[in-house]
Amino acid sequence: MLKKKNTAKVSSCNIKSPPSQAKSIHRQIVKLIKNKFVSNGSELRIDGQNPTLVTVVNASRTKSDIDRDMRAAKLTSSESTDVILLRIVPVRDPKQKVEKTHSEKYMLDLT
Repeated sequence: MLKKKNTAKVSSCNIKSPPSQAKSIHRQIVKLIKNKFVSNGSELRIDGQNPTLVTVVNASRTKSDIDRDMRAAKLTSSESTDVILLRIVPVRDPKQKVEKTHSEKYMLDLT
């Protein structure tokens, strides 16, 4: 019996440890992202390659919170060239829209 060759597209990334208060939700979100890749016939491989996902807990002042958590991630020079933010913003109303941010420090805000 011939086996079909696996033709799933593999995407690499690096995921920095999240702030302690976001560890549980971070794990859940990463699992959802991986599942989304699989459902699209792809694979997300967390292998230390860029882009680098940095989790930010945005409690009050967006820029300050991003700067704080980016510093805490201790990005190397190569990691810092290709950053995707996973910004976690606590809201009371789950339907509330949260504005995405833009900066030269990161290429995408996954708020």
